[in-house]
This record gives sequence, structure tokens and C-alpha cells, in this order.
Amino acid sequence: MFTRSLLSYLTIIGIAITFIGCSNSSTNPDDTLQIPTTYDSTGWTSNTIEQYALRAHATELIGLLRGIKTETDILTDAQVAPSLNALAAAMNPADHDRIVEFVQAAVAACGHTYTWTADPASASPGGVYGGRLYDMYGRDLKEMVEKALFASVFKYQALQIMKGVVTPSSVDRIVALFGANPSFPNGSTSATERDAFAAGYAARRDKNDGKGLYSQFKNAALKAKAASADPTKYASQLSEALQEMRVVWERCMMATAVNYAYTTISTLASTNLTDSTRSLGMHTYGECIGIVAAYANLNAADRTASGNAITSMLNQLLAPKSASPTCYLFWQQPQSSLQNIEAFLLTVQNTYGFTAEEMADFKNNWVSVQKR
Repeated sequence: MFTRSLLSYLTIIGIAITFIGCSNSSTNPDDTLQIPTTYDSTGWTSNTIEQYALRAHATELIGLLRGIKTETDILTDAQVAPSLNALAAAMNPADHDRIVEFVQAAVAACGHTYTWTADPASASPGGVYGGRLYDMYGRDLKEMVEKALFASVFKYQALQIMKGVVTPSSVDRIVALFGANPSFPNGSTSATERDAFAAGYAARRDKNDGKGLYSQFKNAALKAKAASADPTKYASQLSEALQEMRVVWERCMMATAVNYAYTTISTLASTNLTDSTRSLGMHTYGECIGIVAAYANLNAADRTASGNAITSMLNQLLAPKSASPTCYLFWQQPQSSLQNIEAFLLTVQNTYGFTAEEMADFKNNWVSVQKR
């Protein structure tokens, strides 16, 4: 009896010790991911050589398109070929042909004048109007190419990295493709290296209070960089951080589409528009549709917006994916057409869960407002 009781007692003690040991291991301070407050820049330059090369090619191509301001400004296939070919090798295959066609359209439109009242069916290949280059439908060609590169080169390449084995150098590459750098200047115009591409737009949508879209991306990058140092031990934290980076990247670009949609409405709804003002409204429309159209060509699994939501957005912006655009109605018949952009704003708000306050905040360029 005594022996049996002693054995039972010792068994209970053993179970208790085992339980305590297991409990302690799950709360071991050494198992907690330590996330720094500043980004570790060790190896940044060597890790991001290819990404900065892509950024340089994009800057070159965008600069060529931006330089077409009058009918005497000419762009040739030979001029755009080096940067376009370099970028084409990194493009989302689903969007490759569309981007190349826009660049070709830009070359063809040079030397012509865009007539904003013209029917596209009888119009020239497009041309210059108000200091900007448009296609026959009135889409700003520089914006259509630039915003496509943001999603179909930079975001696409980042997504490919996220799907592989992610190390600290991988996180560096993702951050560089976003357009940020280890200093994360949040739009500061005095920074040694300023934000570019999507990061620049994220900064504009961020009120610099530590809660905005830029700050959210930075915090996710800090977490990803820390977790990727031991991706097996911190697999769940790394997965969470990469997902946050992907989602916030899309949200900041769609918030920017909202900003330009609001400006398009307020500009084109004005009376007695000058050519310069009308061209501004056409330009901001180009910024908006350029963002949405490029995201439409990412895999559904790689974006927040569903296929139905993206289709609705494109239709509301009078640029359906499978038919010729009628976006010229926004400046030809603004009284009856601008309500479509208002519907687009509601679709974006519902799709991404933006609050009314956030939608109002997106009207601002906070970098300019706060004079950063």
C-alpha cells in the first residue's frame, strides 16, 4: 500500500514538473521576437543592387515621358528601348503587353495635338494638350506607364520575393522596391535619400503621427527584418509581417487613387475651364486609373480587392478591362459623368474598409501640408 501510494505521489510530482517546464518554455524571454525601433542597414547597398537598377530604369523611362510637353518634343523607339527592355524582363507577364503598348502609344502620339472634344474613333493617335501627352482616349500616357510600373514591376517583384525563402537581405529588397530606404524618412524633403515610388505616395497619405500607412509599412518591415533572422523560429511572425507589408502597400496606392479621384471631380466640375485646368483634371484621372488598372492585372491571391471589386472600379472609371474606354466623357460631359467617379470612391471605401475620416484625410498631401 505504501509503495503504491509513493509511486502515485511521485508520478503526480513528475507530471507537475513536466507541465511547469513546458509552461516556462513557452514564456521564455528568449523566444520573444525582439523588434528594433530602427531599421538595420547592414548590407543594404549590396543587397539591393538589382532593385536600385530597376528603380533607375523606371526613373529614366518616366523622365522621358514627362519631358513631352509640346508638339515639338519627340520621343523615339530608340530612346525608350534601353529602359523599357530592362524593365520588361522584370514585369508581371500578365501586364507586359499593356505596358509596352502604352509606351508605343506615347512614341506615336509625339508631334501631335490632342483635341479634348474629339471622338476617339476619328482622333489622331493622341498628342499633347495642356503640357501633357495623352492617348486618343485622353489618358495621360506618362501616368499610365508610371503607375503600371509601380504595381507590375516593383510590387510584382516584391511579391515573388515574399513567396520564397525570406532572409534579412530579402526584406531589404522588398523595402527598396517599395521605394523606401533604411532611414524611412516619411516624405522628408531634407532626407539624404528621399522616399520614391509607392513609398513617396504612402508618405503623402500619412499624417506623421505614427499611425498612418507609411508608419504601418515601416513597422511591418522592422518586424519582418527581425523575424527573418531566424525564419524557422519566428515563422508565424514573419508571415504576419510580410502579409502586412503586402496589404499596406496596396492600401496606400488605393488611398492615392482616392486622392486623385477627388481632385479630378473638383477640377472637371468647375466652370469656364482653361486648357491648363482641364489638362490637370485629365492628368489626375490618369493617375487614378493608372493605379487601378495595374492592380487589376495582379493575381487575385496577391491583392485585397476581389475580382468583382476591381471590375466595378474599372467600369466606374469608364475604363473597362475588356472594352474601349469612354473616360473622355469625364471632360466632355462632366455634368452627367462625374457621378461615376463618386461611385468609384464608395467602392474603394467599402472594399478597403476606409473610414469617412480616412477618406477625407486622403484628400490631402500631408507632406506638403506639414511642410516636412
